[in-house]
Amino acid sequence: MVAEIVKTEMAGKTDICPGIKSFFFRPTESFEYKAGQYSLFSFEHDSKEYSKPFTISNSPTRENIEMTTILSGSDYKNALDSLEKGHIVNIKGPLGSFTLDALKEEYVCFLAGGVGITPVKSILEYAADESRTLKGCLFYSNRTPDRIAFAEELDGFADKLSGFRIINTLTSLSPEEEQSWTGERGYIDEEMIKRNFPRYSDSRFYIVGPPAFNGAMKKMLSENLGVSGELITLENFAGY
Repeated sequence: MVAEIVKTEMAGKTDICPGIKSFFFRPTESFEYKAGQYSLFSFEHDSKEYSKPFTISNSPTRENIEMTTILSGSDYKNALDSLEKGHIVNIKGPLGSFTLDALKEEYVCFLAGGVGITPVKSILEYAADESRTLKGCLFYSNRTPDRIAFAEELDGFADKLSGFRIINTLTSLSPEEEQSWTGERGYIDEEMIKRNFPRYSDSRFYIVGPPAFNGAMKKMLSENLGVSGELITLENFAGY
């Protein structure tokens, strides 16, 4: 696909979890992209120009274009959050190769941290909408239960994708949460992967999160599980 610039209108926004919000844009012309790709979102607000790249966090089978981000308090995020419905946002794209194309029938394992879930959510949503075969699992790391973005949606996709599992793991549980949480605990490591995904040795790994997370995951896969670098794909989320 060749990157192009399309005009969209702000269609709405919704809170996903504390500090994370999704924004929806209605294209005024055709815009084609593949699940997992990203684009440059640009707009004018109070006579200032803003532009920043973000993953498109929903499937191309859906009506609007969804972008999900941490509300970090930056000038860009504050301006974005203040936009009214109908405000013009130009989207340049699609960009990136973090897509389903290379998977075919092989097993896949996603390792995601925090808001790095967005391209994975797009891919799983597309696979579920299109009744695609997808075998493997997602390991999703967050600090606390309320930080699991798209929790219900992800479970719904897994229900539709026979042979695909979602493993949530939390790293900063409170004493109360320790009593009620029944999922995995701690950072993703080789023992967690072996315990939940015995097909790891002949699977493709997609790692998506901040650079430190990606580096740690790649090192763990290579040094502790012996996964070939050819079977590891990374998508860095820097700056948010």
